[in-house]
Amino acid sequence: MTAKVQAGAFIAAGAQVCESAQVKSGAKILDQAMVSGRAVINSGAEISGRAKVQGEAKIGGSNVATKIGGDALVEGSAIVTGNTQVIARAKVRGSSKVHNAIICQASLIEGFDVVDSDYYCQTEDPEPAHPGELGKKTLLGVDSDRDGVRDDLEIWINDKFSNTKYSTKKMYRENFKEYARLSLQLLKHRSDASKVRSLYKEIVDSDECLHQFHVKAKMISDKLKQSREMRTSKDEIFEELLNTDERVLEWDKVLNQMDGQGIGGTGKKVSCY
Repeated sequence: MTAKVQAGAFIAAGAQVCESAQVKSGAKILDQAMVSGRAVINSGAEISGRAKVQGEAKIGGSNVATKIGGDALVEGSAIVTGNTQVIARAKVRGSSKVHNAIICQASLIEGFDVVDSDYYCQTEDPEPAHPGELGKKTLLGVDSDRDGVRDDLEIWINDKFSNTKYSTKKMYRENFKEYARLSLQLLKHRSDASKVRSLYKEIVDSDECLHQFHVKAKMISDKLKQSREMRTSKDEIFEELLNTDERVLEWDKVLNQMDGQGIGGTGKKVSCY
């Protein structure tokens, strides 16, 4: 098998084009990117970072830049065209077609088409790097992008709520990040009873949003089994939130501030759409 690279294509020193892949004139393979299988990289396409394009995937083919970067993977018979970015840890697989869209974080596009959409990426809130064990060294952990959500929690939420074609998962993702932000604020202000109770009212409002999203998701498709997912997701995020002995012990101080009192929401009309 022999890869084909047309004159006018650019292949960086650290990049690889192998097997029966084709790179057309005007395409760029940069950094440590790899193109393999029977993939075709058309004019205007740019593959960078540690991205991989393999199988029989086809990228680009117009006058606008189609970019695959980061640790992204495009494979199978997927077709990615137009003003599209597939970046970070995103994956496009199967017979999916992606056109004029942004796909990032942990999003998985498999067996369906995405056109003119940014449901699958938050361009205003790029995903931070995972802090590893450093993220467990302090009570509040690492929040390198200063968005109020611990970096490891942000990545976990992206993983949990990216793999679907339904926009409701974006709503879930946003709401759980707000839930995480408020919970981390509770830990931070655990010795201030007034602040704890005020924050908890906002969490109750956040729960109402989850209920609204759940109802809408059920109307979209019973196959998603959203009822079970909603019940378990809050338990799971709490396990991620309180993932050290110190965090578990300090959360008891939050509970003590509640003093056994039931707390309602803020009283404001909750609108989640």
